[in-house]
Parts: sequence; C-alpha cells; structure tokens
Amino acid sequence: MRRYAGVLAAAGPLLLLAAALADPRWRQHPVAILLVLGGTTLLRASPVRLSKYAYLNQTGIVAWSAALAAPGPVGVIGLIGGVLLADLSFLRKSFPAALVNAGREGISFAVAFGFYALALRLSGVSSLGLD
Repeated sequence: MRRYAGVLAAAGPLLLLAAALADPRWRQHPVAILLVLGGTTLLRASPVRLSKYAYLNQTGIVAWSAALAAPGPVGVIGLIGGVLLADLSFLRKSFPAALVNAGREGISFAVAFGFYALALRLSGVSSLGLD
C-alpha cells in the first residue's frame, strides 16, 4: 500500500506537468482554471458525511463541467490544485495524504478525459450538439 500511495503522490505532479507541456491551451483559460480550482476546493471542503470514516464529495460535478467546457489541462490543474488546497487548509490532512488524494483525482480525470477526447476524435465531432 505504501508503494501504491507513493505512486499516486508522485503521479499527480508529474501528470500536471505533462498535461501543461503537452497542451499549452491552458494558458488561454486562467478564469476557467480559477473556477475549477475554487469549485473543487469548495465542494471537497464540504463533504456529505456517511459515517465516522466515510463521506462523499461532489468534485465529480466540477470535473464533468471542466471536461465539457475547457481543454483537458485546465481540469487537471484545477482538480489537483483544488484537492491539495482543500485537503491542506480545510480538511487539515497531512501533506502526503493530500498529495495522494490530488494524484488520484488527477489521474482519474486524465484517464476519463482521454477516453472522452478519443471518442470525439473517432466520431469526427468537434463540438457538442444534440447528435
């Protein structure tokens, strides 16, 4: 488990760097990055408690919105930054735990967005519509 957590903690920053270098369009969307970062922070900081050790947060709403409205790196940057910010400042988690959580969220978004982008490319669709 320690190796798995270490891989997640290392993968988050590496994924953020790779996404930012691979697609520089994120530079044209600073407001979108701030919205994703703020939305992730707020929704992660106020989870729905299920029991003493389980809770739900709504960061999926922000991730879905980012995937539909902005380039992929915007979602990766905003989600990783928002999870780190919420975990460290509001949820008072340790830095290693926050880094693992941010890596997990970033990887999840990048994989899902990758399949979404592949489906758009294979279908020849360039924008969303009723089709």
